[in-house]
Amino acid sequence: MGALFAYAVVPAAAQNVLNPRSRIAANLEITTSTVASGLGTVLTFALLAIVLFAFLATARFGLRWWMVLLVLPWLAQIIATLYGAGSIGPQQLVYPLVVVIAAGALHPKNALRLMGTLTVGLAAVSVAVGLFLPAQGLWSQDLQTTKALIGNSLLAGVLYHPNALGQMLAFGLPFVLLIRNVKGCRIGFGIVLIALVWTGSRTALIAAALGLLTIGLWKLSKGKSEVLRALSPLGLIIVYTGALLVSPLIVSTARPDSFTGRGYIWSGSLDLWRDSPLVGQGPGIFHIIKNFNNEVGSGAFHGHNLLVHILVTAGVLGVVAFVLLVILMIVRSVAHGKAGHFALASYAVVLLVTGWLEMPTDFISLSSQAWIIWVPLVLLCAEVKSEPDSGAVSRLTETIRNRPKRHAG
Repeated sequence: MGALFAYAVVPAAAQNVLNPRSRIAANLEITTSTVASGLGTVLTFALLAIVLFAFLATARFGLRWWMVLLVLPWLAQIIATLYGAGSIGPQQLVYPLVVVIAAGALHPKNALRLMGTLTVGLAAVSVAVGLFLPAQGLWSQDLQTTKALIGNSLLAGVLYHPNALGQMLAFGLPFVLLIRNVKGCRIGFGIVLIALVWTGSRTALIAAALGLLTIGLWKLSKGKSEVLRALSPLGLIIVYTGALLVSPLIVSTARPDSFTGRGYIWSGSLDLWRDSPLVGQGPGIFHIIKNFNNEVGSGAFHGHNLLVHILVTAGVLGVVAFVLLVILMIVRSVAHGKAGHFALASYAVVLLVTGWLEMPTDFISLSSQAWIIWVPLVLLCAEVKSEPDSGAVSRLTETIRNRPKRHAG
């Protein structure tokens, strides 16, 4: 996981902190500095070597049925890639290796706690860059949009885009609550929250808020109040149902200019899908069409909706594989919530909500979010263990709950 984090953050930091920040669009090529390019190459080879070594070390754990469901969306993308391009690269083999490695993790809670710590570190560095190197750390808004919630600019920090930073922080925020030190947990949570609000990423903010709401509802279901215990399942049903249904609803009802022009992207993407409905166009289709006049637009780095993106890139086969995985995610999320793994239980909601307007993962591309998405996904879908959350927030809650009550007189 540390290698995935370094691969995602270090080259981007070298590019954006040491050089003037450039605007990015799907139809523009960014000139990468020699330092950033060199670091990217070195870290790519290092990541491939580390993942392969870790896979060989954990292969003895064998294959489980739920791992098959995790790999199915990747397999659909491989089929689409071979159908369209005829070959695959080594980076496209990382996801199934990560599935095996994470499935064999001896201490899953420690892995999630490390993610929370890395999230705090990323947020702290990004805020520092935004404060002391604003030309490198901040992102000027378009004239047509007013997303800033802090100041007049958006925080991109060491990454290329505020939305990318916002997504990483939204995924990592629940795991910050697993940090053992109470003071460190509070400070870290505050730093991540400030950075997240500063990014202005509305999708990430909604995902984080609903993720925290999910944690709160699961905690209430274990509380002493009979009324709250009775109402919390209703709240959880509403949250899970909304996370599932909003994604297709907004795509089917959106006007072309809806959600900052995402309606155009969805309409153009669905036109692409109709050219290859069963197996899709392959994960590289959005990179290919940027070189031609198209109906998708310059903002289409991807489908800007998880279902739309999978439908375009992997076709009906990909969507069926993804739906099966989502069913497993929801079932496991409920099981983790009942077992007291509240932070991990919230992951399913954060992923689905982020997928309303963004594309957090396509299960094959080695993107910058892979470190904070792939490993928790595997841990969520794994067999549920009985050990409850043991972070600072849980221990503080237990301390307050078990504190002796003072009696008057």
